[in-house]
Amino acid sequence: MQQPVTIEYLVSDETFIACCLGTDPDAVAYWKQKEQEFPQHGSIFREARELVIALHGYGKAKEIAEETAKLKALLHQPEEITITATVPVEARRNRKWHLPAAAVLILLSAITCILIFRQPSASLVMARTGVGEIKKFMLPDGSSVWLNAESRIQYRETFGQQREVTLLEGEACFDVTHDTRKPFSVTTPSGMRVLDLGTVFSVKSYSGLEEESVGVVTGEVILSRSGHQEAISLKAGEGGTINKSSGSLRLMRYSPETAAWMNGRIVLNDVSFRELQLVLRNLYHMHLVFSDPAMADCRITTAFRHGENIREILRTLEIIYGITCTVNGNTIRLKGAPCSEILKNE
Repeated sequence: MQQPVTIEYLVSDETFIACCLGTDPDAVAYWKQKEQEFPQHGSIFREARELVIALHGYGKAKEIAEETAKLKALLHQPEEITITATVPVEARRNRKWHLPAAAVLILLSAITCILIFRQPSASLVMARTGVGEIKKFMLPDGSSVWLNAESRIQYRETFGQQREVTLLEGEACFDVTHDTRKPFSVTTPSGMRVLDLGTVFSVKSYSGLEEESVGVVTGEVILSRSGHQEAISLKAGEGGTINKSSGSLRLMRYSPETAAWMNGRIVLNDVSFRELQLVLRNLYHMHLVFSDPAMADCRITTAFRHGENIREILRTLEIIYGITCTVNGNTIRLKGAPCSEILKNE
C-alpha cells in the first residue's frame, strides 16, 4: 500500500468500496489482508467502511460514483494546478490551489453531509488515569475495569453485539460480566487480542516495552494477534506475552499477586529494570537513568506499597542488587556493575 492509510484515501478507492459492499470477492480478500498488515489503523478502516456503507445505504450510488470519479481525477492531476474564474484581478493573483488539499476538502464536505443525516452511532469514550492514580471504571455492560497509573482505554458509549475495548496504553484489570451472545474482547495498538470466556484478567501494553502480556486471575481467555494464525487458551494462573516486533508468543505462570496493584501493592516479579523505570515514572513521576544502558535489561524482583517513600524503595534495591541510586530532583541515577548473562532478558 503506497498511499497513506487515511479515511479520505479509502473511501475514494473503488476496490475498498467494492469490499465494503461485498460486490467483489477479490477486493474483499485484498482489503482483509491489508487490515491484517496494518492493525494499528484498525479504527481508520472501520470508520471508512461505515462511511461507505452509509453513503450507499442512502441510495446515493450514482452520485457517489460521479463524485468519486471527480475526486480521483483531481487526485491524479499534477501536484499544483491553477483554477481561474471571473474575479477581480487583485483577487485572481491569489487563486492558486494545492490539489491534495482541494480534494480533501471536497471529500470531507461529502462526509460531513452524510454524518449529519445518517443515524448516529455510539460515540467513543476514553477512560484514563494520571501519574500516581489507580482507579476503577464501570463499562456499559456492567463489567468493571481497574486502570493502573498513566493508563488509557477506549470503548463505545453503548456496546452492541461485540463488546470491544482498546487498551491504548498502560495496564488494566477486567472483571467481565459474561454473555455468550455478546463476546467481550480487549485489543492493543499492536494487534494483540484477548477474548474473554468468563473471566477476571489483566492486560499490559506499554509503548516503552517490547512485550505485551495478559494474565488470568479466574476463568479463561483466548490470546491471539492480528495477522497471526496462532491462538492459545489461558486459564486461571496462566499468562502469556507477545513480542511486538516478532509476534512470538510465550507462556508463563501468572500469580494473582501480580494484579495486587489494584489494592496499592506493587509486585514486580522477574521484570527488567526498564519496567521498573516505567513504574517509577507512572507512580512517582521520577525518571530513572542508567549509568550503563545495558543495565536496563537486567532482571529484578521487588515489591512495595503505592505511596511508599521513594528513597525506601531505592534503598531496598541497593541492598539486594548491590547498586547505587542517587536522587536529584525528579531524576534517579542508577549505577552498578553489569548484570550477569543469566539475569539479562534474552
